[in-house]
Amino acid sequence: MIEITSPDGLPLHLTILSREDGHRLGAFFEALSPETRQRYGPHPLTVNYAQFLCQRGEQDTSVRLILLHSHQVVGYFLFERPIQGKEVERYQTYGIALGAHDYSFAPVIADSHQSKGIATQVMPFLIQALKTRNARRLILMWGTQATNLRARRLYESAGFQEIGRFHTEVENIDMLLQLV
Repeated sequence: MIEITSPDGLPLHLTILSREDGHRLGAFFEALSPETRQRYGPHPLTVNYAQFLCQRGEQDTSVRLILLHSHQVVGYFLFERPIQGKEVERYQTYGIALGAHDYSFAPVIADSHQSKGIATQVMPFLIQALKTRNARRLILMWGTQATNLRARRLYESAGFQEIGRFHTEVENIDMLLQLV
């Protein structure tokens, strides 16, 4: 567990998601606004899915971290490898071959804690955690929506570079952070 103080003085704790975190992760998912939910696509944001994630335990090849304030989840960070499917194909069109030491990343912060600098404060710890796992590069899972200016500023301030754009229902931006 890593202790962090938010820019506005809140004590925060960054820790790996455990089997016991299902209820509080579910409460976090359920409390997210429709706007925040619309911007997060890797998996359902429901109580049932939170329980499923926590029960997977050692079977899960993903790295899942939660950010706690007063024992409540205020942030959730998903890292996956190997990167597969459409993302590998898209990055190949940019001339980038993703490999075994590359991770995809999908963060979400509680609505009440957004725009307070918390994600900016946490990013160096997340990046360091990946470096200890010999990660080479970090990409945004399914990119970020072009209209999500707050997220884009966060990623750019952390060192992510825009690699390309693609369309689903909306315009998305692929971004990459070189770790080594």
